[in-house]
Amino acid sequence: MQIELKVNCTCNCKPMDRTPPKYNTDIIAPACFWQEAGEDYTLQLCPVPGQSYGVKLYPPLSIALYEKLWLYYESPLAYYNDFENAGDIAGTRFCYGQITAIHETIDNIATIEFNVEKSLSYSDIVNSCPEVSYPKEWLGGFIGNHNAWVEKHAPYYLIKSNAQGDLGQTVVALEHNDEIYVLSMYDWGFHRSEYYAGKYLIDKEFKKYILEKCE
Repeated sequence: MQIELKVNCTCNCKPMDRTPPKYNTDIIAPACFWQEAGEDYTLQLCPVPGQSYGVKLYPPLSIALYEKLWLYYESPLAYYNDFENAGDIAGTRFCYGQITAIHETIDNIATIEFNVEKSLSYSDIVNSCPEVSYPKEWLGGFIGNHNAWVEKHAPYYLIKSNAQGDLGQTVVALEHNDEIYVLSMYDWGFHRSEYYAGKYLIDKEFKKYILEKCE
């Protein structure tokens, strides 16, 4: 069973490409809404391997019953208010699992049942994922951009940029063993909301930029 969600707009949006190895990672996840069982608000506790959850997926996205994929989960406070402290960031999970049911599709939003097989925190990523090089194309959104800024929530850094609120990027980085690693990049815009996660060792130029912006 294949369900393809289409957005009725003029911008020719296409479903996100989850085919690895884009940006040196196979952890490529759409933003979505994890629903607390029987309620209309977001899931209050982090997803646990071996459990199934109701999740809403937004267009444009192409999915299939029994397909396996990564989904992004953020803590309840972060979902509603963005990251405000290190605890909010630490509550993030990248979940790998299988679509076991597609319950309904209303207004191009699919409600699925998702069985979690893996649930990775940022701590899991920095301690268990292989170190890879940071994609150079990500630097262009920050260095020299007057609409970019850095927030420090030790031991994490949030590096953000936007273009008049219409599109932007958010990077989560972590200080670890005297280095700074980028652990995820959130790329958002018109009908686009994508996360890429991995253990990216940044170069001296980007490290200098982050540290100077925090002074």
